[in-house]
This record gives sequence, C-alpha cells and structure tokens, in this order.
Amino acid sequence: MVSKTDRNAPESAAPKTAVAVLAAISVCHMLNDVIQSLILAIYPMLKSNLALDFAQIGLITFTFQATASVLQPLVGYITDRYPTPYSLWSAWARPCWASF
Repeated sequence: MVSKTDRNAPESAAPKTAVAVLAAISVCHMLNDVIQSLILAIYPMLKSNLALDFAQIGLITFTFQATASVLQPLVGYITDRYPTPYSLWSAWARPCWASF
C-alpha cells in the first residue's frame, strides 16, 4: 500500500521547480530589456564621441534589432530541438574567461 506522503512528494517538488524556472526566464528577459534600453541611452555619447551622424546611428539600431529578430527565433528553435542544459552557463563563462 502506498502511503500518503510518498504519493505527494513529487507534487510538492513541482511548484518549486516551476517557480525557479519562471524566475530564471524572467531575469533573462529583464536583462534583454535592459540591454535594449542601454543602446538607446548611449546614442548621444556615440554621436559626440565617434562623430556619427543620424544615419550611422540608425544603422546601429537596425543592425541590433535585425540581429535580435533573426537570432532569437533561430536560437529558440535550436535549443528546443537539441536541448543542452549547460549551454547558458557556457555562453556566460566564455566571455568572462576571455576577460582575464
């Protein structure tokens, strides 16, 4: 006979995992939004320090937005098709290691 605690054990772990995954997705989305806002905020500095005109700044914006629009669905498809749990950590660690 199965006891009541054995039957409920996996159910109690599921909400904690779901909350952790939701928190991680939320933080990553927040970082993406911060980066997009940061690009806009440094336009005046780019214009004055690098002597750029508005067309060149528009090209920077277009490149940033087009790259994000193309790469996000592509990377999403690849990671859904071939999941690698440590790819996010690896992608974060490589630039950090290169900075040393």
